[in-house]
Amino acid sequence: GLVFFGALSGYLQFMAPAFVGYVPEYSWGNYSSVWGMKKHVFREEYGTFTLAVEGAKDHGDAVSMPEGIRQYLVHLLGQGMYVFTMLALLGFLVGFKNAIIARGNGSKQGANHPSVIVLGITWTFYTLLYHSLANLPVNHPLFWG
Repeated sequence: GLVFFGALSGYLQFMAPAFVGYVPEYSWGNYSSVWGMKKHVFREEYGTFTLAVEGAKDHGDAVSMPEGIRQYLVHLLGQGMYVFTMLALLGFLVGFKNAIIARGNGSKQGANHPSVIVLGITWTFYTLLYHSLANLPVNHPLFWG
């Protein structure tokens, strides 16, 4: 139970600005009440595999999957000031190299390294799946996350 509420506490960051009267220019719903938050968490306005409502077309057409991935990577680099993304990539490559070496040597010390490979596969699968389902016109600031 404690872990469940700990995971939900991340949503408090959405509700906090509403308590001080701040209304963002673009947002994904009304977070000023518990009911508004419930509506957002359970995606009652959009549906599970739909990222935008019908009115999203007013802001432009959805981009193709390769263009969406390109814009995602550009945004990812910019958000981390290029440093964090490069450190994450370096960490993944070093972990991947260590996993290959540990597997080749049969070392028990490297037994946790396969998790790096699983993490890489999971991130790739998620990125491809998300961008194949995305119906967002990401050329508009509302849809930048």
